[in-house]
Amino acid sequence: MSNKELDQKIKKLFDDRIKHLVAADGGKIELKKIENNIVYVEMSGRCSHCSAIQYTLKGSVERIVKLEFPEIKSVEIEK
Repeated sequence: MSNKELDQKIKKLFDDRIKHLVAADGGKIELKKIENNIVYVEMSGRCSHCSAIQYTLKGSVERIVKLEFPEIKSVEIEK
């Protein structure tokens, strides 16, 4: 799969499954970029002040992404 195809499929996964998951708790997540098989996101809304942000990021978002795309190394918050 080309990088462009991977990017498009991950964007679709975010639109179809991940954004809704985060929005259920009042948060927002935006896919910023995919670089060197690392997905970078921005989290806002309730997520920006939540003490469980790393649990949501690693325990939910990263787990879903890696199940669908094992070549992804991690999901990180863009700084």
